[in-house]
Amino acid sequence: MKNRNTCVTASLRPKVSVLILTYNHVQFIRKCIESVLAQITTFDYEIVIGEDGSSDGTFEVCSTFRNRYPRVIKLANHSRKNVIKICGRVTGRANLINTWSLCRGEYVALLDGDDFWIDDFKLQKQVDFLEKNKDFNLCATNVEFRTRDLGFIRLKYPKGKTRVLTLFNFIDERTILATASAVIRRASISNFPSWYYSSFSGDWGLFTITCLNGGKGALLPFITAVYRVHGGGLNTSADSCWRLKLFQKSYWEIIPVLNGRARMLAIRKYSGYSARLALRHLVSGRHTDAVTALRGCFHWPMGIIYSVLEVLRVIIKRSRDVS
Repeated sequence: MKNRNTCVTASLRPKVSVLILTYNHVQFIRKCIESVLAQITTFDYEIVIGEDGSSDGTFEVCSTFRNRYPRVIKLANHSRKNVIKICGRVTGRANLINTWSLCRGEYVALLDGDDFWIDDFKLQKQVDFLEKNKDFNLCATNVEFRTRDLGFIRLKYPKGKTRVLTLFNFIDERTILATASAVIRRASISNFPSWYYSSFSGDWGLFTITCLNGGKGALLPFITAVYRVHGGGLNTSADSCWRLKLFQKSYWEIIPVLNGRARMLAIRKYSGYSARLALRHLVSGRHTDAVTALRGCFHWPMGIIYSVLEVLRVIIKRSRDVS
């Protein structure tokens, strides 16, 4: 194994590109980068930082690290003028796409600027897994959820054995992987399809692409990273409606590229979000918006059935909650 001082000597063809996305993370980005530099590996890796036009000094901190490790760290300063909006709101999607294009490694490890790694052998373990299992395009691990001040909250997943993931896991949203733990085989994503630009999560979109052509993912049972849980959240009625629209649009865009069971599952998910959005509008007295929300379901006979079933499910649940 290489030691801490020699592991960060990136070659022209690094084995791994560590893709860090950051925006206004000045309080956290130093620990994030240091946790990557601490990795102990038998291969070279590079760090590619996508800085999304921060206004709090994050770029300056990243520049300091880049100047200290010029052979290892690339720093891209993305302009806020080129952001991609989804359902009317600014996202970091353009920063992700641009930063991905700068990665040269056979594998890409993902990390957000406010999270960090806690296993110095993280990259080695996950690359070893993907090297031995060529039919897997993705692997991720368990992570710790912690507060901003690093107070422990819980593990993301119960402790267990390695889980095999397929396209259905991601379409059904039953397994939402932690970004900070994911390592992707770069060749499994040759381009970003049109539906990706409006998917509800950039990471979910990446994971889904890797499995579209029969590829598999793995959730490994060990812990490698910390995910910081920040305060706030989407609690207002307006934010709730926006989130439902976001998921509705995501499934509408991806349905045409799916077949068989995956397509039917996506139609069910789309219809469910449409029904919940329509109910939100009805409660707020926006009847025209409610009709508009349901209109897409009529493209498929099962879409109508799924939307009706979802309405009934929500009504029954609310009546039980009241009683």
